[in-house]
Amino acid sequence: MPSAASADYTTALAYLRQLGGLGIDLGLDRVRAVAARLGNPERAFRSILVAGTNGKGSTCAMLAAILEKAGIRAGLYTSPHLVRETERIRLFGADIGTGPFGESARAVFEAVQAELAVRPAGRPLLTQFEFLTLLAFDAFRRSGVEWAIVEVGLGGRLDATNIVEPAASVIMSVGLDHQKFLGNTAEEIAGEKFGITRPGIPLVSASRKHEVRRRISALCQEKSVPLFEAGADFDFMPLRDRHMHYAGMGRTWRELTVGLSGMHQLANAAAACAAIEVLLSQGTLDIPAEAVRAGLAGVRWRGRLETLSTEPLVLADGAHNVDGARVLRRYLEQYVPFRKIHLIVGQRPDKDFDGFLAVLAPIAARITVTQTNDQSLRDPEGSRRAADLVHGNVVVEPELEKVLRQIYWRRPTDEMAVLTGSLYLVGEALGLLDAGHIPGFEPVRGG
Repeated sequence: MPSAASADYTTALAYLRQLGGLGIDLGLDRVRAVAARLGNPERAFRSILVAGTNGKGSTCAMLAAILEKAGIRAGLYTSPHLVRETERIRLFGADIGTGPFGESARAVFEAVQAELAVRPAGRPLLTQFEFLTLLAFDAFRRSGVEWAIVEVGLGGRLDATNIVEPAASVIMSVGLDHQKFLGNTAEEIAGEKFGITRPGIPLVSASRKHEVRRRISALCQEKSVPLFEAGADFDFMPLRDRHMHYAGMGRTWRELTVGLSGMHQLANAAAACAAIEVLLSQGTLDIPAEAVRAGLAGVRWRGRLETLSTEPLVLADGAHNVDGARVLRRYLEQYVPFRKIHLIVGQRPDKDFDGFLAVLAPIAARITVTQTNDQSLRDPEGSRRAADLVHGNVVVEPELEKVLRQIYWRRPTDEMAVLTGSLYLVGEALGLLDAGHIPGFEPVRGG
């Protein structure tokens, strides 16, 4: 963004691409300094901060949908995007427009330049994620957002989103991921995620792992954080796919319908309901039961057990770690037991590809290893060698578009294609399909 005259979406994206090469640099001092230059937009709205290894994005989408149905001016900030950067920031139920995106990008850029003027010369001040986080907060303030649902990017304690002062915090499942930054055990990672809490501010914890619960409970007692735990203070009773009863700290909502598939989404919905209960107990919001029902039933979250088409049957799921692979396998075994599974997989280099495949390979009839256009995933040939160790029918096709074209040309009737391993892979597939680049693709009607 070299000149004030070029404050538009295209220029903002070009600048963000440059920042993308900086990688991860956790810490709050730089973000807080730029936020102060912006006039601290994070103080202009109330917020719920959601962390976790898996499930946090879906839970954020549910919370935002419930608030919107209650007539509250809600904003939603999540990451990563699947197809377009504007997906990360939602205002009142819709993606932010390119105009408001560019306007807030310009404001953040100018704040960065003002801060750089008083610092020693060196690398750019903010990472891409930090820039986008401040962009979202600025956009929320400009749009008059009353409540923001904010998904933590990585960890919690040192994540850029942690500059907000939440009215409630939520920690979803905690597993082994990003060990380079967060620690090598579930307890260590839980400690990093606990960093989003504040003394006296309620925490909803959805984890059911004993070691994580023990760690979070001890930290809550030490830091005077009110704790509400899944399985102890709130829970759900599954009825069938997408349906459940919820029993909480003071409320019971029966026969709830959830707009997302999978048993894990019922657990996510229960955490969202618990967070809503916390807000209701604070007396700051009026959220009728009808808004909870309508919000959960109407929630949509792309790339998570999303059926892209039925003829042929194609499913996309952004599972990218071992816990996510287990969830995907349970779903496939329970709801698609009579189809051969064609696993189409690619994963980023920092992930446990061997562990991921060890979970899913036993239920796959064949595996195709592929790559994204930006070459951000593991080398397909190296991935094939790893896959060969656990499966006897593995092929490599580096071009995802060719993989999709073959599926929609063959149109197999006895097979289900499952794209998984990375949200970046799923996002590229959705972009190709949405843009009409794959002949024969017909989306699920009403999906």
